[in-house]
Amino acid sequence: MFFLDLANGNEDIFIQNEKLSLSKNISGKTVKIGSSVTDGKEEGEVVFEKGRYVIRAIRSTSVRERKSRKNRKSNSKTDK
Repeated sequence: MFFLDLANGNEDIFIQNEKLSLSKNISGKTVKIGSSVTDGKEEGEVVFEKGRYVIRAIRSTSVRERKSRKNRKSNSKTDK
């Protein structure tokens, strides 16, 4: 099976607003996957299509689901 290397393992990887469609080796110092994991890319879902994905991180790996606005709790307080 053919694998496409996404990174060399020496940098932080942020996967956001992407559609992955080939088998990939993903490695970095940290790997963060989700719809809102970095300000450096437009927000959006990550879609893993057919393929085999190997994800490795030296420090940490996190996959975050986006919470809908109606499910988020408001931290604002109102004065009475």
